[in-house]
Amino acid sequence: MLKLPTSVRLVDIYLPRILILVLVCLLVVQTSLALIPSSGFYLNSALRLEGEPLNQDELSLIVGGVTTLPWASLNLKLLDFMSLPEVKIMLDGQEVGSFLRNELTINVKHGNMLVIHNPYPYAIAVKITKSTPNILKPANLSQVSGLGRLSFEPVVIR
Repeated sequence: MLKLPTSVRLVDIYLPRILILVLVCLLVVQTSLALIPSSGFYLNSALRLEGEPLNQDELSLIVGGVTTLPWASLNLKLLDFMSLPEVKIMLDGQEVGSFLRNELTINVKHGNMLVIHNPYPYAIAVKITKSTPNILKPANLSQVSGLGRLSFEPVVIR
């Protein structure tokens, strides 16, 4: 019978044991992720960062006066009222918020159409109090007022 060298015998002995140990560890990790879903939260950096606010530096990464991000934000303020929860803010036909409080910040992209839907029988006024520097239109401090559907100019980002 042919005698194998010592190194080959060691690999023959330890390789299956190492593979079994790795598979058992993998099985333990998968089982813990299945039984405790929140444990996967710490392993996935995308989920961990979701919902955290961006730093102001990240929000306005400006290169030569033009933002590197394809979106910007507007701060809308409801004038003369503290709260009108039935007044809806629509962005391209989709509801993005309401005036549960008298101020609201929304993210916009180039070409978005911002419409305020006022179901109340009295006039309201909404003003843009803050905007990121890359927004050309609607201008900062611009205002709409009236009944029904109130529209700002389409969003233009430079």
